[in-house]
Amino acid sequence: MDTSDFAKRLADKLIEQLKAGTAPWQQLWEAGQILSPYNPTTGNRYRGVNVMALVVTGRGDPRWMTYRQAQAQGWQVRAGEKGTQIQHWIWEEARVRVGQDGQPVLDSQKKLIKDMVRLERPKVITAAVFNAEQIDEIPALEPERT
Repeated sequence: MDTSDFAKRLADKLIEQLKAGTAPWQQLWEAGQILSPYNPTTGNRYRGVNVMALVVTGRGDPRWMTYRQAQAQGWQVRAGEKGTQIQHWIWEEARVRVGQDGQPVLDSQKKLIKDMVRLERPKVITAAVFNAEQIDEIPALEPERT
C-alpha cells in the first residue's frame, strides 16, 4: 500500500472531525490515568502517526491489536468489524553474512551468521488493528495509573 494513501485518509479524517467541531487528540481524562493507545498482547505503546490514526477513531478503550494477536489470546474479533490501519516502519533487518567467496558464513555450530543492517529506505508495512471494544472475550480494561 502506498504510504501517501494512509496519510491522505488520516488527514481527511482529521479535517472531517475538525469541521464537525471535534479536536480528536483532546480527550477527557482523569488525573494519573494513561489513555495512549497500546497493544495488550505485546505491551508496546503505539507511537508517531499511529497514535493519531487510533485516537481519531473515537474509541474509549486504548487497547489495539491485530486479528491474529487477538486469536492467539483466545479472543474473537466480532464478525463484520472493520480494522483501523496503522503503519510499521522497519529501518533495520537481519541479513546473512556472505564471505569473499560469495557463500554464506557459518558459525562453529554450522548456523548462518546474520548481521543487522540499516536500510537506506525503510520498509513500510501497513496492518489492520482492532480495538478491544470490537473483540469478544477480552478481559475488562483495568485502569492503568502513572
